[in-house]
Amino acid sequence: MKWKVGVLLTGILVTGGMMKMWTQPRDLGAENGKLRELPMTPNAVSSQTDKQSAYVEPLPFVGSEGESIKHLLEVLDEMESIEVMTHEPRYIHAVATTKLMKFKDDLEFAIREGEDVIHVRSGSRIGYSDGGVNRKRYEKIHARYLEQTK
Repeated sequence: MKWKVGVLLTGILVTGGMMKMWTQPRDLGAENGKLRELPMTPNAVSSQTDKQSAYVEPLPFVGSEGESIKHLLEVLDEMESIEVMTHEPRYIHAVATTKLMKFKDDLEFAIREGEDVIHVRSGSRIGYSDGGVNRKRYEKIHARYLEQTK
């Protein structure tokens, strides 16, 4: 009987984790160009954090604000594992799906008034560490974004 309870609890925990992985977080978005804070876990990066180990450079404007957003959307569209979910004038939410395990990571981009950059926040939906996946993915986006402006 004890093993049945253990199996049931394991199933509930795994199912709960899977649901969290597939369900879009409710706290996404930007307020006046400010993205939400990073979690305490080392599975996210941001250009708006004071946490040095999780900091990444924002994307510089390439031309006007509108041209920069258009250019970013083109870069995201070229990446096969990324799907843009929300596109507003100063905010983009995209979801990256890992190839092997199909984990979902949220990428957010926002523009703050008076700053000529696009801020980023990239984080895993579940787990403790991501093995640097969010940083590596963003570095690839950053490089492609800059490369295509030359």
